[in-house]
Amino acid sequence: MNPACDILIAGGGVTGVPAAVVAARAGMRVVLVEKSGFLGGAGVTALHRHICGLYLNGAVDPADTLNSGLQREIVSKLTSLSPSNHPTKMGRVWVLAFEPAHFRSVYETIARDEPNLTVLFSSTVKSLTCDGNLFAGGRCISATSQALASTRVMGTCMALGEAAGLQAAVFVNSQQP
Repeated sequence: MNPACDILIAGGGVTGVPAAVVAARAGMRVVLVEKSGFLGGAGVTALHRHICGLYLNGAVDPADTLNSGLQREIVSKLTSLSPSNHPTKMGRVWVLAFEPAHFRSVYETIARDEPNLTVLFSSTVKSLTCDGNLFAGGRCISATSQALASTRVMGTCMALGEAAGLQAAVFVNSQQP
């Protein structure tokens, strides 16, 4: 299997799955490369148990998320799995608690339901090609199926952008000052 794609997303975690789903819904053929055997990343394996930034801060329990679209869809699916769950105030911020198993289930469901999205589990980015300092293409390989995907556009949603370092491509980490 050699899935053709318009964009290859490296990392099927908290940001990778939404990036892949939004691109697929926009009509792109997307390959999502995940090194583990499941989706959700730190939302499943780390000690993260709350999502913040979903609601308007204030004294009143928020009725809905600030943004519609995929964010609201994810929150709706999470709350349907835990009907007693509702926004909780932590300090000045409203957050939504979640169960890691529910987070994984929601992410795997929304990814599976996208016809333009192919997920390669137990896979890694094998090589990147650069033109000067800019990304020009990428290939990935799956240990389980020996699938190979090639693309000219890549998004790295891995914690530190390890994929960009394969060929010393320009990588901008929005977490750095």
